[in-house]
Amino acid sequence: MSARVALARVRDAAAHAAAHAAAPAWLGADERARWATLAPPRRPAFAASRRLLRELLAQATGVPADLWQVSATAGAAPVATRLGRPGERAPPVSLAHRLEWV
Repeated sequence: MSARVALARVRDAAAHAAAHAAAPAWLGADERARWATLAPPRRPAFAASRRLLRELLAQATGVPADLWQVSATAGAAPVATRLGRPGERAPPVSLAHRLEWV
């Protein structure tokens, strides 16, 4: 499996996030818990990064984005698992944020 790199502008996700004070419904329980600890200005970047990660996983594996669960432990790299298949290996993933880019 080849490496994939993508960029998303946080500003593009900010308008949607500002209109919805609650965490996006598609976030997993671990991600919603992390969302609750973030300052409101940081939430759009968090949501944008998680959406982008799922889209990249879908492109790389052919598994729809909504079938991926992603860990959200503070200070640790995210770990992707496929819903309903906890022992199945998923591609390693990584996220980076810089200014208004993910």
